[in-house]
Amino acid sequence: MKLFALYVIAIVLLLAGSLIWTREKRKRRLAKPAPPPPGFHLTEETFTDPTTHVVERVWYNPKTGERWYEPVGKRDQESPVRGS
Repeated sequence: MKLFALYVIAIVLLLAGSLIWTREKRKRRLAKPAPPPPGFHLTEETFTDPTTHVVERVWYNPKTGERWYEPVGKRDQESPVRGS
């Protein structure tokens, strides 16, 4: 019985720690986003992230087809072409 209680406590602590870590990681990402990688171009597309409810702008790399997302309002308006 004691072993079961310790197991349940350990699971609860792991879940709580993981939720706190995820929340802090998301706050840091939204606080100061990294600059877009070289070769990415700003598109006109924006969307609302369903998990954070933050409006994000989309950057696109035409060579790889990769997309990169940045929270709107976290960076001054820049040239629409980056890394060319």
